[in-house]
Amino acid sequence: QLRLNQWVKQSTRWMQMEKWDACAFPVDEREVLGRECYGGLDLSSSIDITAFVLVFPPRNDTEKYILLPYFWIPEENMRLRVRRDHVPYDVWERQGFLQTTEGNVIHYGFIE
Repeated sequence: QLRLNQWVKQSTRWMQMEKWDACAFPVDEREVLGRECYGGLDLSSSIDITAFVLVFPPRNDTEKYILLPYFWIPEENMRLRVRRDHVPYDVWERQGFLQTTEGNVIHYGFIE
C-alpha cells in the first residue's frame, strides 16, 4: 500500500493525513518572483515522469517553504500508463497537475 507515495506495511502511520493536509495553502506564482529559489530537475525519456520542482525557502520565522512542482509524461503512452500503473494520469492532466508532451517520449523542447 502507498502512503504519501511510499510503500508501507505497518498499520501505524508515520504521519496522519490531517497533519499533511494542514500544510497545504494556495500559492500565487507571482508572489515568489525575485525570491531565493532552488530547483531540482529529474529528466526521463518515456517510462518515468519528468519533474521540475522549485523550492522557495522561508525568508523569516513566520513564512513556510513554498514548493512549485511541474510534471510531464508523453501524451501517446498516457492511456497505457493509466492501465499499467493504476494511476489517474489522465485525470491529473485535466486537473492541471501534470502536462503531456507530444509523442511517445518526453519532448525536452516543450519543457524548456
